[in-house]
Amino acid sequence: MKALVAFAVITGMMAACSGKRSPVASGSGAPAPSAFEIHGHRGAPGHHPENTIEGFEAALAAGADVLETDLLLTSDGVVVINHNFELNPDTTRDATGNWLAQPSAPLVKMTAAELARYDVGRLRPGSEYAAKHPHQQGRDGVRIPTLADALTAIDRASGGKARWNLEIKIATEQPERTAPPETVVDATVALLRERDMEARVMIQSFDFRVTRRVQKVAPSIRTGCLTAPDTIAPRPEGPSPFNGGLDIRTFGDSVPRLVHAAGCRYWTPNFKTLTDHQVLEAHQLGLRVVPWTVNEPDDLRRVIALGVDGVITDYPDRAARPEPAVTTD
Repeated sequence: MKALVAFAVITGMMAACSGKRSPVASGSGAPAPSAFEIHGHRGAPGHHPENTIEGFEAALAAGADVLETDLLLTSDGVVVINHNFELNPDTTRDATGNWLAQPSAPLVKMTAAELARYDVGRLRPGSEYAAKHPHQQGRDGVRIPTLADALTAIDRASGGKARWNLEIKIATEQPERTAPPETVVDATVALLRERDMEARVMIQSFDFRVTRRVQKVAPSIRTGCLTAPDTIAPRPEGPSPFNGGLDIRTFGDSVPRLVHAAGCRYWTPNFKTLTDHQVLEAHQLGLRVVPWTVNEPDDLRRVIALGVDGVITDYPDRAARPEPAVTTD
């Protein structure tokens, strides 16, 4: 018998994932409720250097609707794009072309000018990062961008239409490694307001102090609560320090209810632990569910079948063309 599509919902999602820009609600900058969002995780690191202008341009070309990236603050108050709190030896070469022997000082201890001397366009051969992204095309002369430079370049490339998912990185349990949440949020919001970009941006974080601050100083900016099992689990001494004083036990151990209480409009969970019941509960609470980091075709099919509102992925080209699961009998 001919192969049959296993899940009708996937067929519908395939149309939504055609790689076209998501529709935008008039005047609000928010995606239409039915829009499926492909978030290019750190750009498109499956094929291009992560968290770089080159990678963001490639992600848009591959079909990403939203560019997901990571923000930190330097010692001189510049918002820069980088995932780790320190420079990663597996992705970073110095001005002489040599790989870093160990992580740098925290970026909050370095100036933007110091960071600009490093090249992040290749993966160290034989490293865990290189094994994770075997198809990444390295290049030389790629710099760590400031958020301002990235916004300028991508607005030029997209005609001012690109949307962003900005993750503010906070070392919640080691506060000396990053600037305080309020400081990073305020610097980021000021930059976005200068460019009138609030409607095209969401800000997410594992640390709910970030999203609470955004909700206070820039309520028009959508917020996303990132979660993982270790960031929501209570500690022996009380609630998780990541959850801004909220205790998941107060909400019957329901992560969607915790996120809703935190005031976020997006819930961005680890896809590996996501269930259909959680997606349903989140939708009943008015949350959009966009899990991370979904790369493999089988995983993409599974989470789409759960009814999620989008995915965060290293491979936006794969998410733009998901193949339906089939069965034979």
